[in-house]
Amino acid sequence: MLKNSQAREKTRKIIVFLSVFAVLTGIFYYFLFLGDVFAAVVFVFVNPFLLFLPRLIYRLNFVKIRYNENLLINLEIAAIIIFIFNGAGTLYFYDVSLFEYDSFVHFLDHILFVPIAAWFYLTLKESFAGKQNERMKFDAIIIGGLLAIMAGIFWEILQNTADNVFGTTMFFDPDQAIDLDVKTDIASDLLGALVGTIILYFQKEKWLAEIKKLPENS
Repeated sequence: MLKNSQAREKTRKIIVFLSVFAVLTGIFYYFLFLGDVFAAVVFVFVNPFLLFLPRLIYRLNFVKIRYNENLLINLEIAAIIIFIFNGAGTLYFYDVSLFEYDSFVHFLDHILFVPIAAWFYLTLKESFAGKQNERMKFDAIIIGGLLAIMAGIFWEILQNTADNVFGTTMFFDPDQAIDLDVKTDIASDLLGALVGTIILYFQKEKWLAEIKKLPENS
């Protein structure tokens, strides 16, 4: 229990630091780049919300009664990884063509998204249908993979719509045609979702055993 408390405290401190960093970066971006509203909104509002989202999720009663603090720690680590790599892309790496950083981030995000989506589906299903069983776990893995793919497609539609309607620059690479960027991103999403699904299939029992609460009388 002490080990969990120490890990939780470390992730909490990291998240607070990154949230403050995100807000200051957003303000800096807004003034330095003469009103880059999109970057400012992402850093000041969206990123801190996503960093604290795991704690909001863990406070839900139907989550907290089923899972221990290892779940919260895992979700926070995923949020930290996503923030660091996406934030680094926004600040620098999306604008350089040394390597396909954007494709790497899409790949990584979707590996992480699969188990989170699968876990959320499994938790909702269990709250309505009762005790978990192997069929529910298998369905959760498949649905997690499909939701990851759907999220990637939705993001590409959102990027295209925002750039065309609101004049944002969500497609960062000026040297790459948007159609090619979309295809590359979706291919990376599919590969990430596939890898995430395969990993989850073989690791699901170990992961669930780590995050599930033990019965009160055990």
